[in-house]
Amino acid sequence: MQGTLRTTGALVAKCLEDTVKNLGLLVICILPVGFTVLYQAVLGGAEDARHVMSWFVFPTMLTFATTMAPPTIALYTTALDREKGALRTLLLAGVSLKRLLLARGIASVLFTAAVTAACFLCAGEPLHRLLPLVALGAAGATVITLLSLVPAVFARNQTDSSLYSVPILFVGLAPMFFQYSEALIPFTAFLPTGGMFALAQLLAQDALFSAEAVLPAVLTIAWIAVAAVALAVTLRHAPRDV
Repeated sequence: MQGTLRTTGALVAKCLEDTVKNLGLLVICILPVGFTVLYQAVLGGAEDARHVMSWFVFPTMLTFATTMAPPTIALYTTALDREKGALRTLLLAGVSLKRLLLARGIASVLFTAAVTAACFLCAGEPLHRLLPLVALGAAGATVITLLSLVPAVFARNQTDSSLYSVPILFVGLAPMFFQYSEALIPFTAFLPTGGMFALAQLLAQDALFSAEAVLPAVLTIAWIAVAAVALAVTLRHAPRDV
């Protein structure tokens, strides 16, 4: 058991290290922080601006953060390792594909949580909202990470990963665009990251534990379960040749 935990921990650390060392991947993952700083500078500190920042801009950046990092870390790096032959080396060394994907998933959620915290600090939100927002970011990242790991099982190269990531990005960012249509806003919570978006808006009103939070919370948990089942089924049909 300790050996398994030690190996998984080493894989998580290696994945995070590779992400930080790769400037292109790092920029993609921390892009939401830059946009948060930009919005903060543009909106200023007026009371109306703070309301817009809390109720719309920050949930949007939260959605952006949970959608950008997971496909990059979970999907792209796995395809890159397969293309370079590093994945085969790990498998020959006794590391199972399940353990490798687990490590990538953990690294993805941890990195997204860190980016979420950075966005929070740049946004100037009240400190009592930090931990709830990081928790919401981790929940949203878990959904997108699991969805990203499904095509990661089959992605052979960087081109494949780029192609497979398009629908994931579209679905993950959808709550941002739903806000521009009054007809679509009521359906936001039903999207993979929509529950997180709705909960972030409730948190901005300090109403995270109100009755309104029940539906988006349940839907987020449901999406995690559905994505986990999809990944489990996909792993049963994983290609033998890597």
